[in-house]
Amino acid sequence: MSDAAIPQFDENEAVPAIMHGRDLVVTEFGWEQDYNFLDYDFAPHPFWARHYLDEEGVVILHAHADGGGALDRVPEPVLAYLKYRFERIDILSETTSRTRLWGRAEA
Repeated sequence: MSDAAIPQFDENEAVPAIMHGRDLVVTEFGWEQDYNFLDYDFAPHPFWARHYLDEEGVVILHAHADGGGALDRVPEPVLAYLKYRFERIDILSETTSRTRLWGRAEA
């Protein structure tokens, strides 16, 4: 699904808590992997999203395991916020491969 216009959102409906994180995988040979990311927590909605800072314009949407969230029932305020901020929204399948949930149309 693609939308041409940048969606608008009501900042009173879905304002996430944003946390910066960095995971370093270090082995005896030095740094193997460096994951630099921002996590967006949409509580009380049972969803969160991760944006890896080296992937411009892309976010991965997740459902909290214990919150009853289902990726086929994401509240519109959460989607509207992500659509406003990012050019593409991905989800992870059960096999951890990415599937595009939404993408902004090319200009």
